[in-house]
Amino acid sequence: MQGMVGDTKQQIQASATAAENSGAAYLPREAHSDFLRALLDTNPEALIVIDTSGSILAFSRAARAMFGYSESEVLGRNVNMLMPSPDHEQHDNYIRNFLETGQKRLIGIGRHVMATNKDGHSFPVDLSIGEATIAGMRLFLGFLRDSTEEEEQRRSMHNLRGELAHALRVSSMGLLANAIAHEINQPLASIRNYVETIGELARGDATVDQALLREAMHACSHETERAGEIIRRLRQFMAKGDTEQSQHSLARLVGEGLALALADGEGTNVEVKLHLDKEADAILADGVHIQQVIFNLARNALQAMHGRQNSIIQVSSMKCDAMVEVVVEDSGGGLSETEQQQLFLPFNTSKPDGLGVGLSICRTIIEGHDGQIWSARSELGGAAFHFTLPRILSDMDVRP
Repeated sequence: MQGMVGDTKQQIQASATAAENSGAAYLPREAHSDFLRALLDTNPEALIVIDTSGSILAFSRAARAMFGYSESEVLGRNVNMLMPSPDHEQHDNYIRNFLETGQKRLIGIGRHVMATNKDGHSFPVDLSIGEATIAGMRLFLGFLRDSTEEEEQRRSMHNLRGELAHALRVSSMGLLANAIAHEINQPLASIRNYVETIGELARGDATVDQALLREAMHACSHETERAGEIIRRLRQFMAKGDTEQSQHSLARLVGEGLALALADGEGTNVEVKLHLDKEADAILADGVHIQQVIFNLARNALQAMHGRQNSIIQVSSMKCDAMVEVVVEDSGGGLSETEQQQLFLPFNTSKPDGLGVGLSICRTIIEGHDGQIWSARSELGGAAFHFTLPRILSDMDVRP
């Protein structure tokens, strides 16, 4: 922005000089004020000019429409009147720091900030700041554009992605309903057997074997906890809510995601290999969403290996600067070049009953964690999906 202001000024001066030398008509000096006022009021973006103390010297027509103030209400007042906290209190320090150090934190750089209008309502704006010196006076020019509509569109898209991710989880659980019933029936059947055994022990007047009774009761308790843990995992997986990133163990999330993916019995003859870097276990993530990524990739791997011998799913991780790289790979048939190109496109699927949004949502989740996701050929013969997540650095990582 600073360069643009400087270039514009030089162009105006050059044009005037050229016109004067050529004898052509040029803008008289007495008309300069009217010319600048016309520039100020015809600019489609809101333009605010301040001095080094933060006092407003010019307030364009677009700025008056944006903020609801008349020019007389703002001229001479500090520009921080147009800012919510904390910028309202800190703006003078920003200017002072720039004047003392010359460090340009905002000059010439676009920035997304919040502004406050006359009614006290805060709204998002895109701000660009330029610097100019006119008649020996150092000035700052702020160009503002209301980005409320864009912000609402971004928020709507974020909500839509959340709804889509939730719909996928619900759909996935619907497909796994029979498998989950089978998984729950195992501990329930065991509990029933143990209860019948206890009933037989308590029948009649014979002396009850206390050791056998305690063993049966302990087994009942264990199977009850097992059933409760399955339900807890399902409820967490189905949970719908805002993304909350906190510290998690990558190994635990991988284990729980795999357990859900293998719950329907398809993984009976599948060898699962884990090679997880213990020094990169602590990650900053939304646990449920990362479980969903592991679940989706593992389910895709199972389907890619369906009917094959020596089926292997391997999950590995390794440190990668401030991130951890996770790889989920299989020994299936791999991906064609066409499939590679369209892999993460929404509603693209090779499955007759697929939604075609699983990998697209995986990408949305990973990118929402400031990570990346991509595919490659696996040394196991099938596909390898790589993704990165921010890890929590240890003392060894930050030690010089």
